[in-house]
Amino acid sequence: MEVEDSSETVRKFTRRALYDILKEFKGCFKSDFKKKWTASSYKDQRFLNNNEQWLTSSIELPYWSAEPTQKLGRPTKTFEESSDRSKRRKTKELREQPKTNVTPMRNRFE
Repeated sequence: MEVEDSSETVRKFTRRALYDILKEFKGCFKSDFKKKWTASSYKDQRFLNNNEQWLTSSIELPYWSAEPTQKLGRPTKTFEESSDRSKRRKTKELREQPKTNVTPMRNRFE
């Protein structure tokens, strides 16, 4: 169903948030759908004809902020709090860069 209102905004959800929304919604939708499908004797055309208004009606989902309320995963430590192994892993890229040929300032003025 297309929304004609140009003031509508698109809300982005994480996959987990979308899963939770659909899981909550699915319970009532699934039972309603099954009742209507059974009432139509499992016939596609009869189901579409008898439930046209139900199928074309829009649903309202509650508004959730796009920002998560909690950070997921293990909290990160500052560089100073990290272990020696973690510090080596974090600085590996810098250590692997080729050394530049820089002459010390002392040698330039001699």
